[in-house]
Amino acid sequence: LTIEGQFSYAGMNATDTCAINGNILDNAIESARCMPSDKREIRLKFSKTDHFFVITENNYSHKLSIADNNVIATSKKDKMNHGFGLLNIKEAVARYNGETQISCEPAEAELYMFRIEIILPLPL
Repeated sequence: LTIEGQFSYAGMNATDTCAINGNILDNAIESARCMPSDKREIRLKFSKTDHFFVITENNYSHKLSIADNNVIATSKKDKMNHGFGLLNIKEAVARYNGETQISCEPAEAELYMFRIEIILPLPL
């Protein structure tokens, strides 16, 4: 796990902070467990521009199908009780008028690079 920067978004409540960061890390750790040992990388970056706070996370993954609405279906057998992590992230981000972008692009061999980027406008 490599973390660059620090989470410093003033005004976000603890529940939303945990929903965003906890679900990002839970999903990344779960994916890393399925990767070859030399590909168990998780890179989390927090950064600011003049008007935005940005959270970016990258990790190796198997191919994921991302729907047009930026949602990934759970791969777990118990679909009734799983698959809510990304939805919880998106809902928390939306409460702060932010945006969530998800991608999964070919990386090497049969592996893909999963990326989630969250862009939150800084409070005025």
